[in-house]
Amino acid sequence: MKTIKPTDLRPGDIPAIHRPNGFLPKGIRFFMWLWSVIHYHKKPAWSHLRNHTMIIAAKGQRNTAEAIAKGFVLRNFMGHYADKLEHMVVFRLKDPLEPHEIKRLYAKAREMADSNIEYEVWNFACWIVYILSNGHWDIFPKDPEDKVFCFEVSAMLIEAARPGTFEKPYLVNTVDLQNDDRFEELYFEK
Repeated sequence: MKTIKPTDLRPGDIPAIHRPNGFLPKGIRFFMWLWSVIHYHKKPAWSHLRNHTMIIAAKGQRNTAEAIAKGFVLRNFMGHYADKLEHMVVFRLKDPLEPHEIKRLYAKAREMADSNIEYEVWNFACWIVYILSNGHWDIFPKDPEDKVFCFEVSAMLIEAARPGTFEKPYLVNTVDLQNDDRFEELYFEK
C-alpha cells in the first residue's frame, strides 16, 4: 500500500472519501459495490468503496474542485478534509499531468467556478438505472455543463486536461477508477 502526505497532493489527483454514516453515502457505496459485482465481477470490501470525489485543480488555497450540494466549488482541501484523511484514498494518474495539461485543468475548473453550476440532484437515480442495466441504459442528463455531480467533475476535469482519457466523464465512478490501470490508489499517511 503506497502512502502520501496531504502536502504531496498534485494537480490531477482525485481524492475519494468513504463517509461511514448517512443514508445517501451508504446508498452510494451499496451501488458502487453492486457495480463492481455486476460490471467487474469483483466483490470489494465495504471499506474500499468511496462515495464522493473531488480533484486537485491547482496548488494553493483554493486548490480543490468538487460538486457539493450547493453546486460546483473551488475550495481548500485541508480546510475541509483534514479530519477525514483516514477515510480517503487518492487516485493518481501513473503518467502525471504535464504543465500545459495542468493549466487546462485549472482553466476549466476556474471557468466552471465562475459559471455558477448547480449540483445534479438526479444523478443517484441515473446511476441506479445504469448499474442495474450493467451500463446499457444511460438516462443521465446530456448537458454536463449545466449541472454536475462529484464523480463527473473529477473525470470531466481530467478529460479537460488530457482529452481522450474519458469518453463520457459522467459515466466514471470510483469503482471504475479502482479498476483503471492508468491510475494508482494511494492512502494518506497516519
